[in-house]
Amino acid sequence: MTLLALQFLIGLSKTPRRFAWACGVLAAAIVLWTPIVNGVSWVHYLPLTVASYLYFDTGSLFPLFPWAGFTLVGAVFGVTAAPVATRAHLPLLARWLFLTGAVLAVSAGLMAGADWFDYGAIDWWRSHPLSFVQRFGSVLIVLAIIAAVSHYVTKLTPPLQGLAEESLLVYAVHVALLYGSHWTLGLGPMLGPQPPRVVALWAFVMIVAMTAMALAWNNIERLHPGLAAVCRVTAVVALIFPFL
Repeated sequence: MTLLALQFLIGLSKTPRRFAWACGVLAAAIVLWTPIVNGVSWVHYLPLTVASYLYFDTGSLFPLFPWAGFTLVGAVFGVTAAPVATRAHLPLLARWLFLTGAVLAVSAGLMAGADWFDYGAIDWWRSHPLSFVQRFGSVLIVLAIIAAVSHYVTKLTPPLQGLAEESLLVYAVHVALLYGSHWTLGLGPMLGPQPPRVVALWAFVMIVAMTAMALAWNNIERLHPGLAAVCRVTAVVALIFPFL
């Protein structure tokens, strides 16, 4: 839904600068309103299929509040960073990303400890704006590391290229495996809370499995386009069938 909204914003904004401003303002509004939106029982006012887009209480894992904010901020970052994301500027970009990310992550934690932006009894991880800021800062630190390493990479190897091309597939499948779907219970509901060493082991298993899946699918797309088309149609039918 957020990606569709971005397409409309591109058409309305006309210029990258206006697009970045629109995304930034909308992201800030979504993040700041998340505690309020999550405090309303939307199922009393809206159909379940619509209410599930807004907050967590319906069982929705990634509602628009606050998760649309990450996509919108990512769009702002893409527009503003793209002109300087060249090989010559990557070291400088990496330093700025790291400093900005560290400041955001640390300051958000300190402000939370000092009870800034007190929204009352809300879920920190799901609703608090400072949690959003802390996560975004952490993402910038990871991007800083990637930018620093990318300065020394002249060409992606075929496996890395394949993984980059299949990132959306990895995202969709790993979410279904972790949290469950129409076909799977999900590792989270099945295993329940686990100690860190067990979580780390399952994370490693998931990374290996998703890497293998992405590379296999990438090869099928390149070498067997007919089979890939059949697989896509099958997946679409499997997604729609439970709702028929």
